[in-house]
Amino acid sequence: MEEKCCTPNLDQNKDENKKADCKCGCRGHHKACAILLIVLICIAIALFVLKDLGIIGCNKLKFSDNKAWQAVFLNSKDPINNQVYFGRIAGETKNVLILKNIYYVQVVDLRANEKDQPNLQPQLIKFGNEAHGPADEIHFNKQNILYIEILKSDSQIVRAIEAVEKK
Repeated sequence: MEEKCCTPNLDQNKDENKKADCKCGCRGHHKACAILLIVLICIAIALFVLKDLGIIGCNKLKFSDNKAWQAVFLNSKDPINNQVYFGRIAGETKNVLILKNIYYVQVVDLRANEKDQPNLQPQLIKFGNEAHGPADEIHFNKQNILYIEILKSDSQIVRAIEAVEKK
C-alpha cells in the first residue's frame, strides 16, 4: 500500500493531486489541527500576559493576618543607612507595595552639651511629621525591598507603636 504525501507529486496529473491523501496522520483534519494550535498559542500568550500583570502567579504577597504589623527592610548600597519601616501593608500591585500607619526608628543624641559623652538613644518616629509633610502612606518599589517580617504582637516595636497610638 502506497502512502501519499501532503505535498502534491509533480509527476501526477492535476486531478489526481486534488484527491491525494496525507501520510502525516491528520488525514483531512488540517483545518482542525491548525485551529487547535492557534487556540493553544493564544492560551499560552494570555497566561504569560496575566502572569506579567501580576494577576496570576506568585507576585502577590500573602499575609495570614492583615492586622499584624510588618517591618519592611529596604536594600541599600550604603549598609549604615539601611532603612526599616514599620506599618501595615495596605495593598500592592505587581511592582509596588503600599504601607500605611508607618513608623521608623531614628537614633537621637540626648546629651545636654557637646562636652558630655554621646548618649545615643533610638526613638520611634511617626512617619508624616517630617518637614516636607508626607502622607502616612509609602509606595515601595518591590525591587527595593530586601525582605518583610511579620512582627509578633508582644515585640518591643509593636508595644512602642501601640503606646504611641493610644495617646
